[in-house]
Parts: sequence; C-alpha cells; structure tokens
Amino acid sequence: MKRKMIIIILSTIVLVLALTRIDFSIQNNNPIPYYLAVSKKVFTQEEMVIVWKNPNIYLVDFNNLDPFIEIMIDDGWEYVGTRDRGAMLFEKGNVTQGVSFSSFAKKYTLINSPLYAD
Repeated sequence: MKRKMIIIILSTIVLVLALTRIDFSIQNNNPIPYYLAVSKKVFTQEEMVIVWKNPNIYLVDFNNLDPFIEIMIDDGWEYVGTRDRGAMLFEKGNVTQGVSFSSFAKKYTLINSPLYAD
C-alpha cells in the first residue's frame, strides 16, 4: 500500500513538473483552452466566453455573433456587415477593421478579434 502511494505521489510530481515546462498557448495548437471555454460556456450559460487573450479569441454558440457585435457597438464601433463567410466588418471614424470567425466543434463559433479586449 505504501509503495503504491509513493508511486502515485512521484508520478503526480513528475506530471506537474512536465506540464509546467510545456508552453500552453493557442499558437502551438493546444486544444485545452478551447475545451475549457466550452466547459465554462456550458456550465455558466453565458452567451460569450473568452478563450484566450492576446490574441483575443471568444467562443459563442454556432453563428450567434450578436453578443460580440453588441459589445463592439457599445465600444463605439459600427457594425458594417459580414464579408466572405468568415469576417465581420466594423467601422470607427476612418478605420475599418475585419474580425474573423470560424466554426468549432459544430456547435460553436470562435471569434478572433484584434479589436476588443476585456
């Protein structure tokens, strides 16, 4: 029994050390932040959750871009429309900016925004 506990403790320590040395970032195609955002969305029933900051990536229900559009309008941007099935256009003064989005896991949409940050 003692031997099993020692093995479990050592394995846990090795796993924790290994995980702290790995660069967990979206740029390295790590799916963990995406699935954590899905879990948060399911359990909290929020319309939009943040997946990652810098770059700003948000998760919404499939093709429900309204929560993001509302936040952008509240921030002073004017929604121009959707272009080419994957980009929303916003204007503010003389600036026009595209915000890309894509489907994720058939039930969600990921919004990749250089504009809005919490």
